[in-house]
Amino acid sequence: SQAAASQVAASEEDGLTMASLKAASRLHRHVTNSGDSTLSTSPTQPPPALPPQASLHRSRQQQPQAAPGARATSPAPQKQATIHCERDLPLSIDWRQFDLDGAQLLGEGAFAYAYKVHHRGLGKAFVLKSLKRTGDGEFSQELCNFRKEVTTMQQLEHRNVLRFYGLLYTKKLGLTIVTELAERGSLHALLHKRPDERLSGLRRVLMAKQVASGVAYLHSRSIAHRDLTSSNCFLRADCTVLVGDFGLAAAAAAPNGLAAVGCVGSFLYASPEMFLGRPYGVATDAYSFGVLLCELALRLPPEPDRLPRLADSRLAFAVDVDEFRRLAVQLAPPDWPAGAVQLAVECVNPEPDRRPSLADAARRLDACTLPSAVGRVVL
Repeated sequence: SQAAASQVAASEEDGLTMASLKAASRLHRHVTNSGDSTLSTSPTQPPPALPPQASLHRSRQQQPQAAPGARATSPAPQKQATIHCERDLPLSIDWRQFDLDGAQLLGEGAFAYAYKVHHRGLGKAFVLKSLKRTGDGEFSQELCNFRKEVTTMQQLEHRNVLRFYGLLYTKKLGLTIVTELAERGSLHALLHKRPDERLSGLRRVLMAKQVASGVAYLHSRSIAHRDLTSSNCFLRADCTVLVGDFGLAAAAAAPNGLAAVGCVGSFLYASPEMFLGRPYGVATDAYSFGVLLCELALRLPPEPDRLPRLADSRLAFAVDVDEFRRLAVQLAPPDWPAGAVQLAVECVNPEPDRRPSLADAARRLDACTLPSAVGRVVL
């Protein structure tokens, strides 16, 4: 019948699209480095030499004092180097104290190179994120907007948000971001690059709770992350999880408002509304968090051949929760709580208004760590 033929055709169309999704997933794996940063698929220039020496200081401070006997002069505006520092930093950071010769390239993203740089004066390492220029040596409008977005991050202060130390901008150097160094790398690397490191279910739930707390804090400031992935969550030496990489963060119209459109970030974590080009708000982060929670439970990358998706393009290939439940019984650690499975299922609901908030997710995960809540997951 015509109805049956249409159904077969629709099924074939979905199958082809799913195959394309899996092919793109394989490309994603190919262009990903150690897990700390996603590589750009576009051809790029080799990593540039690190910026020459300069002086970083608080924007509210006066110009550095001239040497004795020298005449004080004000530098040209385009030469001004400004850094917005946290309170616990000295009033002046001497750029010359950075060991640029010993800088280590941590990774390359679509917009920037990230370097680990040791500061001799402070005796600690920082991450120096130098944004790329276009082929003509200038920044695109997109990167100029990125600069505006990052400047809002200097107002953020939370135990589960990557610490932002400063923003340096000069005409010569362009835009350079200074952040804290997460000594243990990304959550992605821990889960998938260090398989010998045992992670109990309780420890994974605590990590998930810290991610939820960090993103909930962003939402309380009307900021949507829009690129929440395991590669953008980092671990300090004490295993505290930090949400970072705010290159795609955007202001939300309201706590539950719908403002942004267009698919950005990693498609493996993209919500259906983002994937389909519909308006979306902070609930898109809840979906990404749900995928991340599935990833933590299974310790598998969220690729279609690992974390099954619905073969229905109308649902933007949302996570197949029935298959996830089945896999959780097989692969989740013995102390992974059933409540965390249910939370993941709710977070990946194709309907944005049916997902829990990240603040609620953090509270529920906290309850999951109670002795009475820990046990073998069940269907």
